[in-house]
Amino acid sequence: GRLLGPLAGSLPSAVRHRLVELVYSTLTPRALVNVDAWFEQLLPSVARLTSMQRERGVILSRLGDVLSLQGDLAGVLQTHRHALAIRETLVRSDTTNEDWQFDLGISHERVGAALFALGDMFGAFQAFLAKLVIIERLVQTDKKNLRWQRDLSVSHEKLGNVQLAKGDLPGALQTYRVALAIIERLVQLDTTNVG
Repeated sequence: GRLLGPLAGSLPSAVRHRLVELVYSTLTPRALVNVDAWFEQLLPSVARLTSMQRERGVILSRLGDVLSLQGDLAGVLQTHRHALAIRETLVRSDTTNEDWQFDLGISHERVGAALFALGDMFGAFQAFLAKLVIIERLVQTDKKNLRWQRDLSVSHEKLGNVQLAKGDLPGALQTYRVALAIIERLVQLDTTNVG
């Protein structure tokens, strides 16, 4: 990063972004794979620690994101499913941990995105629906959490995308309207938030 900074700063924007993308998509996967291999070599007693498992789930999610940039959809799906399995185990070990529940929802969403890209609309819908159920439950526990409210809208939008891809226009429209209503409510709560 320090070496590329001065060089990248003098390049035109499009070239700079492409350079960053190339470095990210070529060097980052190797680093993440090495870290995951390190996790594999841990003593079982250390590897089972929830803190280590959570970190491994994060590493796998990031690796899946990089594989997505590289267009390796099979690798993306496999990696995100591995992270999903870890996060399911964590949530089973402590069903009150909202951070772990949120992480699990993110894994469902990423699995859904991979399935969507692979053309598996049924699988994508099920994964996005699993994320929606988790986020709805989290929103019920803390209705003031605007991040979760926004994520609820995104979950509805992703379900609508699947419905649209399947040709269910009335269903997609209804789902998009739910997503829109949530965003409109958020805008009323914070009119200064440009996001």
